[in-house]
Amino acid sequence: MRVDEVARTQEGLANHARRNGFTLGTVHVEDLLTDPQAFLEMVAAINLFDIPAVVIPTAAHLGNPVVPESKRAYFDRETKARVLVADLPRSPAT
Repeated sequence: MRVDEVARTQEGLANHARRNGFTLGTVHVEDLLTDPQAFLEMVAAINLFDIPAVVIPTAAHLGNPVVPESKRAYFDRETKARVLVADLPRSPAT
């Protein structure tokens, strides 16, 4: 994602969090070279700071919760946090 796409996505996540009664905190951005490091850091932060919810751009970002090896299944096993799905539009391909 380009810098402007990241900024738009972060704004969309913040708006969705606000509509659901939350304030957006740290944004964890994952890329293929660091996967799953940002995800694991997010899970650790959720547990350390007792964060009640996370907001993600689309459900696809964590995968299918019924698939045991998906990030969503891991997230649900390891945290008590709610997942808020913003359903943001995908950025156009560049």
